Amino acid sequence: MKRLFVGGLAVVLVFWTVSASPAQSPAAPGSSESYFEEGLDHLDDGQYDQAIAAFTRAIEKNPTDFKAYAARGMAYHSSDRDDKALTDLNKAIEMNPEFAEGYADRGRVHAAKGDYEPAMTDINRAIALDARAANAYSLRGSVHYANGRYEEAVADYSKAMEIQPGVAEDYRNRGKARESLRKHGEAIADYTEAIRIDPDDADAYFDRGLLHLSQRKADLAIADLSEVIDIDPDYAGAFKSRAIAFALAGATDSAIDDLTEVLELDPKDSWALAERAGAFFATEQFEEAAADYTKLLELRPNDSEVFMNRGMAYQMMDDFEKAIGDFSRAIEIKPNNTAALTDRATAHEAAGNYEKALEDFSKVVELKPGEAWAYVNRARAYNGSGKYDNAIADCAKAIELNPLDPTAYYQRGHAYFSSGHHDKALADADKVLEMEREEGGAHGLKAMAHAAKGEHDKAWENVNKAEELGFQVDPEFVQNLKKASGKTK
Repeated sequence: MKRLFVGGLAVVLVFWTVSASPAQSPAAPGSSESYFEEGLDHLDDGQYDQAIAAFTRAIEKNPTDFKAYAARGMAYHSSDRDDKALTDLNKAIEMNPEFAEGYADRGRVHAAKGDYEPAMTDINRAIALDARAANAYSLRGSVHYANGRYEEAVADYSKAMEIQPGVAEDYRNRGKARESLRKHGEAIADYTEAIRIDPDDADAYFDRGLLHLSQRKADLAIADLSEVIDIDPDYAGAFKSRAIAFALAGATDSAIDDLTEVLELDPKDSWALAERAGAFFATEQFEEAAADYTKLLELRPNDSEVFMNRGMAYQMMDDFEKAIGDFSRAIEIKPNNTAALTDRATAHEAAGNYEKALEDFSKVVELKPGEAWAYVNRARAYNGSGKYDNAIADCAKAIELNPLDPTAYYQRGHAYFSSGHHDKALADADKVLEMEREEGGAHGLKAMAHAAKGEHDKAWENVNKAEELGFQVDPEFVQNLKKASGKTK
């Protein structure tokens, strides 16, 4: 059977069927009735072309059989030929204006096309003709849901359950509506009841798993999504969602495994490629990350963000030439992309090309003159190229824009130290430590400034503190300090 998606809500189509009474004789071979029953069998098996052919023969045998027109209409609908479906359903209703099932089926087709106003008119007519039509209430609930009328959807699903208890889809659909009303406990209860009724309802497990995931209950989400995969190993959405749950639980390797399963099902799934590349990057598998970004670029050749991400992966592998190439391509796509300009400048800086780095950092300052970080980045490049006065000026501007930016004081402290202003370097390092008490780099800067002033004990004190905080002080400086102080610590 086919699922009709109304506003993201899956509703199982329940085709009306005709069964012979035990007291009646089977339909005679070659009769309209026999072809009709054959069509229903094909329809139930998902053999839509065969069903259409059988219903057509039934109509040829009995041109007044409005039910055969309606059944053929639903076969057309099930094979995504909705215009033909509506033609047949219109004919069935024209033949029998009191045919409740025909109105419900036509409303279903309108709903599938997103034409909710005529859908609601037909469904209401079906209910007026048959107040016990549980399927019509279910369908109307789905139309309400698709239009954001969640309270009305809950009411209609509940009415359908009252008329016809024990339908798992009604509980699952009501759960979706209650979830949209943020009645999460009631939604969980409905999903759970749907699962109790039909333990093989993968969608109910999926919906409950997604709700657990939205509440950051990773373990519960993983359990439900695993059930989905056990029921349907080709359920790509379950692998995707379980990957997110694994990532939330810190199980990145398992997330990568699930994303790999998604890509085996669909190698061109760009979402899965992007997520797996990000997971590889996060686990420092930069070569694998770059390979995934390369595949992603085959699908999205003008995506500047993907070029930037692959560039970062190359940079982490110290392949600065490829990194700069990718950042340059991102800039070609978006010329004023300050993130790409900053990344390319950083790659030039890492490769020792300070002049090119300064060109890009200066472009960023032009584009972002009110952002402190733009000046701090350029100050760092000025420090690297020995232009300490320029670095000091940029840091002063950054501090003017954001007096609470410790990196501005840190870079200015280095510029002061390198230009022989050791007391000013110490003052800036202390300022950093006022804002970031655990900043080992500031202690490293203080150690160098104290050593330059001949204050070896204070230098050792800061070396020790820096190392306690995990900051690696320049080994050459430490050796020189040992010689100058006559101490090892």
